[in-house]
Amino acid sequence: MAYNALTHLLVDADERRPDSPNGKLDDEEIFAAWKYAKEENHITDDDPIPLDALQHVAREATEWDGDLVEQTTADGDTFDGLPSDVYNDALEAVREEYDLDPGRRQVGGGRDADAEPVAPLALERLDAVADHERERVAKRHSVEIPSTDGAREDLRAAVMREIRAGNKTVIDAPTALGKSYTVATEQWLLRSSTTGEAPVVHLHATTDARDEAAAESEQANGVEYAVLKGRKEKCPAAAGDYDPADDPEEAPDQTVTIAGEAASAWLDRQCNAKGLPFSTAHALARKYNDQGLDELPCCEEGDCPATAQWDGIPRDDDGNAAKDVVHATHPFAYVPSMRRGTNVVFDEQPDFSVTLTESGDVESETARVRSMVNAYLDEIGAPVTAWEAFIQLAKFDSAGVSDAGRVRDALDNAIGTEPPTEWYVRDPDAHAYAPDLAKAIWQALRWNDADANGRRSETVSHEPPRFDSDGESYARTLLSVVVDENNNVRSVRATPRLSQARSVIGLDAHPSMPMWHLNADEDMTRDTVLNPTPRRLWRRYERGLTVVQVGEATRPRSGAKAGEWMNDDRVRAVVDRLRDHYGPEFKTAITTAQVEGRVRSLLADVDDRVTPDSTMHFGEEKSRNDFADESAGLLYGCMDPGDDMILDALAELGLEAEPETAETEAGDIVRAKGRDFTGADADTARSVLASVRENHVAQAAGRYARNPDDPESSAVVFAMTDAHPTGFVDVETPGVEWLATDLQREIIDALAERPSVTAREIADAVDCSKRHVLETLSKLEGEELVEREEGAGDYGADVYRGQTDGDAAVDVGISEITNEPLVSPNRWSLVISPTDGIGGGCAPGDSAQSSGDHGPSDGPPAQTGSD
Repeated sequence: MAYNALTHLLVDADERRPDSPNGKLDDEEIFAAWKYAKEENHITDDDPIPLDALQHVAREATEWDGDLVEQTTADGDTFDGLPSDVYNDALEAVREEYDLDPGRRQVGGGRDADAEPVAPLALERLDAVADHERERVAKRHSVEIPSTDGAREDLRAAVMREIRAGNKTVIDAPTALGKSYTVATEQWLLRSSTTGEAPVVHLHATTDARDEAAAESEQANGVEYAVLKGRKEKCPAAAGDYDPADDPEEAPDQTVTIAGEAASAWLDRQCNAKGLPFSTAHALARKYNDQGLDELPCCEEGDCPATAQWDGIPRDDDGNAAKDVVHATHPFAYVPSMRRGTNVVFDEQPDFSVTLTESGDVESETARVRSMVNAYLDEIGAPVTAWEAFIQLAKFDSAGVSDAGRVRDALDNAIGTEPPTEWYVRDPDAHAYAPDLAKAIWQALRWNDADANGRRSETVSHEPPRFDSDGESYARTLLSVVVDENNNVRSVRATPRLSQARSVIGLDAHPSMPMWHLNADEDMTRDTVLNPTPRRLWRRYERGLTVVQVGEATRPRSGAKAGEWMNDDRVRAVVDRLRDHYGPEFKTAITTAQVEGRVRSLLADVDDRVTPDSTMHFGEEKSRNDFADESAGLLYGCMDPGDDMILDALAELGLEAEPETAETEAGDIVRAKGRDFTGADADTARSVLASVRENHVAQAAGRYARNPDDPESSAVVFAMTDAHPTGFVDVETPGVEWLATDLQREIIDALAERPSVTAREIADAVDCSKRHVLETLSKLEGEELVEREEGAGDYGADVYRGQTDGDAAVDVGISEITNEPLVSPNRWSLVISPTDGIGGGCAPGDSAQSSGDHGPSDGPPAQTGSD
């Protein structure tokens, strides 16, 4: 009797009789043979499922009607195949229902450039085995846990490759993999074929991050480095060393004032309030100081230290790279020598948006711009010198010759005239951006149509006034403005012209490409180190960071109503639970600036060691390692910029998307729940929103477990928000809910008020039926929250004793982390179960949420999203 390979497999799999193996195979049998071969390791884990077998799966697991459609290959050939959605669903069924790798990719296009596929992983299978067995089990299920050393080599190779090619690339690599370390510890002077013999300039988000990277360079073998510091760090005059003192005994030997103002305050005002480069402000201070000094005291022994630090940096006198790496903060990207022909590496995404006033609100910003433009128009002798007339002429559109048209044309010719440098000192409303900002607003209103959200935007070239310009785009930046339909200035951004750089590399764990395009270069592309599946495995099993989502609400906690939306009892329940489980190991939290104080106060209630350093707020978490050694932490809520920030960014990018709206029963049009967008560029709008919400939450979680080299380093972070990148959460919980109805709470209170009590006594106390009391007590007994002594009361009645120290109980099952019950002085229930992506449903030992009334709401009105 003859067998072929397929019939032999079918006989072994008990799909055909040994005495009658032959005959034509149908689709179901082809699938059975392939499945058996996979399970018995006769073929590789990634062997592709035959298309006939996939059609069988499609018939069984989808609603496919059996019709094939014409498909096109990458080479342009056509064939009859499954519809794309059916094909994808069938592949998913092979993974989910049969736990096999189909060996084929899903099809379909049109994905957002920032979107990433996330494979469903049954991580509990890996958690259930010993560490030394995990690698074997993972490979059996067609996944491989990346090693830290291997991932770091991939990161280094990506950095080298992109710099060598002179590319402008954002390298997407996980937090704690060592992105900054990789750049800071390389002997770049020995890598001239990679760097093109150009300097490597490493720019950091904060001075602390800069100094940490410099310390890494210091410890690296053979690395030569330099650190460039800000004006207050290097210039004694800017630091206040020559300011007048109230106490004569504390006065410096030489005081310096300008127009009666202390030198440091004057320099701050010129740089911060008027936008002048420090070198220009310093030169003006030398010229206009009240003491008539030819040189400021900081320059008596040569150049000011702020200037002297540039000697031979970043290039030596021969024009060669002077150091392996130069460390500085992001604002140094404005310095021409730092970007002209250099290899610029940004740690984290820079933000070059400009805030002109202390409050930064639209009304204040517009008022400041108005005063700047008025002062500028007056200084250059423009035909109109008032903001209102300026706006009206910009929007004036009339054919033929008219007086208004002539004035408009005259103003058009005048705008762009550069005022004398002294104007920036003399006029209190002057600003370095004024000439080019006036031009940008003029062109936006005159030439550009409003987008669907009523916004106009324009970008112009800007070069700040300075005494040392070589006249050839010395310090040119790109100045952009967004103006709304009411002529309010929505945003101003001054982005260094990085087209002058040899290469531009961004290092970012969760990059939003639209924001990189606005703050770096519009040609920035993205390269990923570790795709979603290995990235998640590395984070969890190599780095040791587990993320638990608490609840399904987004909980935006920024803006004026943040405090109103925060429910202290809800947060306290989680804090108490974590403290009970982790003890003194839990003492840190990250939230928004608006509620940071309240969250810190709740932490302090359970730990008297809590200080301001025990919390951070979103926006300051990047590049900080304060919580690196903590084993547990809490993230509460997320930032939310509102729609305006997103619409402003879309206007700058020249894209079209609108907030999604909905109609109420009363016929009113309101913002649709979920904060989604519609229009051709809705995906970009979502990405910009994610750059503020999801990415900050992920970055905050990344402050924990930052030493993957240490097998003892691990952390569990509990995030009370659903705002996080797809696939970032390992375990999730339905959240904190009321345990009981009002009547049940009365029963619990009556129990708590007595050392022991019978059901009849409670029923009389709360005026309800004994049966209702017994049902409630039975439930609590089942949760091991009360004790029952059978027949110990009068007439043989059962006696109940509470274990809640006077209040109702909380039960928290923490799935893979713990399943211990908690008794706590509140009435909340926290239940944690695996996410759908890693198994779904309740884990063994988890308790389900009790039915009943919900407690106080913990979220903004419905239009804000999923709260």
